[in-house]
Amino acid sequence: MKRIKGLVYDRERIDRFFRSRGFVCGNKTPPVYELRIRDHISGQEYCLRIPTQENNDYLRLCKPVIDRKNSGPDQREHQSIPGHIKEAADHKLAEIFSYLDSEAPSPNKN
Repeated sequence: MKRIKGLVYDRERIDRFFRSRGFVCGNKTPPVYELRIRDHISGQEYCLRIPTQENNDYLRLCKPVIDRKNSGPDQREHQSIPGHIKEAADHKLAEIFSYLDSEAPSPNKN
């Protein structure tokens, strides 16, 4: 998957961007952005999750995870994600990286 881990941006900007691209975010703190990906071949749904870490008014993107929607923690370790679903997630992550990278530089928050 495309590497977006460690990128830091203004919280409002990240939230607006992810929501405009179909991601949802519950009331978790720090926020976790989720995008459902449906496999039209099998009918199974997968979830691309992008956790974050908070740093005042900024969010640091953490390692994205993709797993089968509604599967328990024990099942997540043993499931196989189809190649075309991984590819769809990669395309979405590339879109995120491309957009964020083309905008004003992120603050250097370590």
